[in-house]
Amino acid sequence: MDGQSGKSSRTHYGWVIVLTGGLTVFSCLGLARFAYSMLLPSMGKALALGYDQMGFIGTGNFAGYLFAVALSPFLMHWWGGRRTITSGLFLLAVCMILIGRGTGFVPVLVLYFLTGIGSGLANVPMMVLVSHWFTRKNRGRAAGLMLAGNGLAIIFSGILVPLLNRSLGSGGWRSGWQILGAISFAIAVAAGLLLRASPAELGLRPLGETGNPGTTPRLSLRRQRATGSCFTSGPCTSCSVSPT
Repeated sequence: MDGQSGKSSRTHYGWVIVLTGGLTVFSCLGLARFAYSMLLPSMGKALALGYDQMGFIGTGNFAGYLFAVALSPFLMHWWGGRRTITSGLFLLAVCMILIGRGTGFVPVLVLYFLTGIGSGLANVPMMVLVSHWFTRKNRGRAAGLMLAGNGLAIIFSGILVPLLNRSLGSGGWRSGWQILGAISFAIAVAAGLLLRASPAELGLRPLGETGNPGTTPRLSLRRQRATGSCFTSGPCTSCSVSPT
């Protein structure tokens, strides 16, 4: 690979980071957020939720995500990217499994709020971490490939949820949440094992960079806020704006 003297025949570990990031986005946005609308009709009917209550649950998730966006730079500064991402994934996975056992409006609202926090803690630091592994020239391609995980999760949920509803009837939504939570739990384990904060941890350079491997400096809180993410008030759209 470019910039990897003596190792050109090997795939750069940055692509492992991209794959792991794709799985992270698959879980924290595709499964944890966009599957909600597919599971909502049967869940709302089973729990006797009104339209206002269903709306509040969705809003709770956005509020949790917004809170995590503000909190992420501080956690990244204290814990580092890998711990923050993994913790967020574990949090949302456990909450999704517990939503599948929910008995009413308030427990589901609280759990989905916490799911939003987990989504933010996973998504925002992931956008920062991947930028450490690529030079400016290659970051756009890396981020684009990583965000494809979101679309794949929507397709996956669109196939799985109707299948469960047809097979299990009124209880299909419970199995849906639990299966999606179990998948997210497995992704959290993979992220904990595979993610690395910077190429220097493995004696590598960012893909596209030449020279001797160095130590990637920890970003200041202000730079992390700038690098973290931008999102719209509609369905979440994320992007990274990273320093060279």
